[in-house]
Amino acid sequence: MHIPQILDLFYCRIVNFLHSVLHVGPLTLKIGMRKIGRKHIAYINKGRVL
Repeated sequence: MHIPQILDLFYCRIVNFLHSVLHVGPLTLKIGMRKIGRKHIAYINKGRVL
């Protein structure tokens, strides 16, 4: 198995797990990941400015 396939499988398992536990859909998860990503990028940029 190639690394991307393993990551896809892993991601699908996480999504399915979260969906069953929190009743969160993949779309909601993507939006959440984007928000976290933006915060992380903003944090990195602040570090560079200072």
